[in-house]
Amino acid sequence: MKTYYHIFVLLFKKHKDMNTSTITIFSNIKAGNEAAFITGGNALFTITSRKSGNHFTFKVKRLRDNADAFIVLVAHNYDEYHYMAVMMKIRGRYELRNKKSPSMLNTPSCKAFTFLMNNYINDYKPHSDMIIQHEGRCGRCGRLLTDPQSIMTGFGPECAKR
Repeated sequence: MKTYYHIFVLLFKKHKDMNTSTITIFSNIKAGNEAAFITGGNALFTITSRKSGNHFTFKVKRLRDNADAFIVLVAHNYDEYHYMAVMMKIRGRYELRNKKSPSMLNTPSCKAFTFLMNNYINDYKPHSDMIIQHEGRCGRCGRLLTDPQSIMTGFGPECAKR
């Protein structure tokens, strides 16, 4: 079976004549390597919900002194990231913690990251409604791309107009 890296369409198909279902999950991160990518120490990626169309861009950076703890930042503008939580391993599973602002854990971006963490890092249960896209840079000007459409095309909104 060949592995394809740069396809962004998700497909769920129930076979009429067979009692089986096929879930095809496409991302620009190799299937099964999502956890390794996210916990690699310096990950920058966007997740998109196919149901709602909502997307969030995250930076996940390893803390210097602890191999099993990561700072999670969420994008609020093009290049402005805010602290969201610390992802740390507790009793063999990753959890998000934010002691200074526990209410942050109830925000939509934090709930989306928790869903990702539980389905791709703690247990590998890929979800057909989630697209995960790694960092991309504009093929024209070299700027960082954070919008899902720009990542798919390889050009930022301004460069795509030219």
